[in-house]
Amino acid sequence: MGSAPVLPTAPESLLPSLQPTADPNVVAVVDVGRLPCAMAELDGSVWVTAQADGTAVRVDGATNTVAQTISVGGQPCGIAVANGKLWIAALGVNSMLEVDPASGTIDNRIDVGGPGWDVQAGFGSIWVPVQGSDEIVRIDPADGSIIARIPGGPTVSGLAITPTEVWVANQAGTTIDRIDPAKNKIVGHIDTPASPFWFAVGDKSVLVALSNAHSVVIVDPASGKAGEQIDVGTLPRDPGFVGGYFWMPNQVSGDVTVLDPASGEVLGSFVPPDAYGIWVADEALGDGWVLDYGGTKAFRLRTTAGLP
Repeated sequence: MGSAPVLPTAPESLLPSLQPTADPNVVAVVDVGRLPCAMAELDGSVWVTAQADGTAVRVDGATNTVAQTISVGGQPCGIAVANGKLWIAALGVNSMLEVDPASGTIDNRIDVGGPGWDVQAGFGSIWVPVQGSDEIVRIDPADGSIIARIPGGPTVSGLAITPTEVWVANQAGTTIDRIDPAKNKIVGHIDTPASPFWFAVGDKSVLVALSNAHSVVIVDPASGKAGEQIDVGTLPRDPGFVGGYFWMPNQVSGDVTVLDPASGEVLGSFVPPDAYGIWVADEALGDGWVLDYGGTKAFRLRTTAGLP
């Protein structure tokens, strides 16, 4: 088992208070807690994990306010929804937590053997890439049992659920593992021009963040071939597929690059106001959402942000 990763913290001086904005692209700015790490949509709300606070926060989609806070501990990050429950990766205790959103109780704790940064639901299961052991753990959400531990690596990172496979980025290498969920085994690899980190799955293509190379590539799932590198901002992180386009949040440059999923053309960019280290972009409740991992904010934005 490898050593646990060093988890970043935000100095108190960088934790912003909410500021009013006249930006027409901004629907709402919500304070969700320190180090907002990941999000998932459920029943008209968006759930956000606040890693430094040890909480899962429900943002009501109608009022854009925090309507519920559940203390889960363990430095929560990755989150997915299955069977009406929240499945949260608790990085500090190497566990997956099954959380009942109605009661706010933790119904199950599953030891996965290491920190799982990304969590995805697909093919009737919860999938977790575990750093340290470099395994992809497949969990049955019906009873919390571990269906399979699939060896991967080096240094498994982000996950993508395509229509037929599960893809896992190897951030210490230059390949993506392709897992057949019917066989619970790796059936092939996709070569990338630099180390892959996280994904966004579009209708017919997959965006791959090459964080250390400050660029992305678009992969055709049918052929498994990666296109040419596309320059984006500085330190691209966890992208999303929003309004039919790819949104690529760039942590250091602080902007979101908007790309055409078919051509890879950079269509534009935008900057969430008063952000300190944006990390995650995703679509929920008909809008785009961006999480500021360097601060405390979740930005709800129009899907047309950054478009000409």
